[in-house]
Amino acid sequence: MAHSDEYPPAVRDQELESPIAQEPGPRLPRRRVLVIMSGLLLGMLLAALDQTIVATALPTIAGDLHSLSKLSWVVTAYLLDRAAPRRLAPRTAPATAS
Repeated sequence: MAHSDEYPPAVRDQELESPIAQEPGPRLPRRRVLVIMSGLLLGMLLAALDQTIVATALPTIAGDLHSLSKLSWVVTAYLLDRAAPRRLAPRTAPATAS
């Protein structure tokens, strides 16, 4: 590795002005961070509950269809139901997502 004395002064100065040495940007207020984190955690909780309910109901659905081979169609239909509103109306999907 070469010593910094071998480089011209302009190159040495650029090495010292790295993005790490700059001051951090503005910080969010604590209340706003808590609101954001609470929203994220609530969304994750609801998604986990939704998956738990669907996973519990799948054997009953397969029994009603009288075939375990049709279970993949049920899962596909569920995933399409969850994804379609986000693709069709991306601006309204967060407001209507459940």
